[in-house]
Amino acid sequence: MKLEFDKNRLKVGEVSSPFERLDTHYLVLSLFDYLMEGVALGGGRAAGEIVSYLSELVRAMDDSLDRVVAEGCAEVVLDAILNRANTYKDFEYQFFHGPSGQTRTFRFSLIRFSQEPGGHYLYKPTEAGYLVYLGMLDLSPEISSELMEKMLDLLVERGKFKEAVEIARRARALSIEYRQAIGDAVARVKRAPASIKWSREMTPRLTEATSHVEKRRREDERMLDSVREFIQNLGEDETRKELFVLREILSSSSSIRARLLG
Repeated sequence: MKLEFDKNRLKVGEVSSPFERLDTHYLVLSLFDYLMEGVALGGGRAAGEIVSYLSELVRAMDDSLDRVVAEGCAEVVLDAILNRANTYKDFEYQFFHGPSGQTRTFRFSLIRFSQEPGGHYLYKPTEAGYLVYLGMLDLSPEISSELMEKMLDLLVERGKFKEAVEIARRARALSIEYRQAIGDAVARVKRAPASIKWSREMTPRLTEATSHVEKRRREDERMLDSVREFIQNLGEDETRKELFVLREILSSSSSIRARLLG
């Protein structure tokens, strides 16, 4: 993040570079974790709650900072995620889009705030914020795969086919990663077969993997049926094009899992 790149040039009040001993990646991840908990419990977090929470983490990282400076650091982290320096506009970056052969701009925000019935404002992650948070978590390929498929299911149901194509690509990559993980485990066993208790160590892992892949393959087939139904009922050229791409990606994922199951 730009915050990590710039942190040693930042000031809080009269204190130069208070971020020198602070792990801003951890602070950002903790902020998303705190927001996610807040959404589950009460719809989000107030700005004061966020600053108080982050300032405690700041002082845990560097106990030489007093409370005022720690709170200032917390506000800097929150402001960076809100893009306050650019009047809270969406973040944006340019990327080359292969299918169209053009350079495009992607715009996104990470957290948003909304006014609640009581008149107070609460912060919560956006869809992009959820993706950043999930990307930071150290999830196993099989758990990530299930999560991606649930997201894909919801996006198709809501008619967000462009987003569904992107999620399907990520899910396919996770299928390849899971296949590689199992392949690596089997290769390690082959190198030292005498050191493995097959019935106790390998059989349960392979049984669990087989069950997981078979369930995911059935989900692929169900999603393919759903996409085919959408294709038959829609006449919009652009939407149909996205659905055809989605169908091919799902079919490819199903083939990967069928080979893995074998």
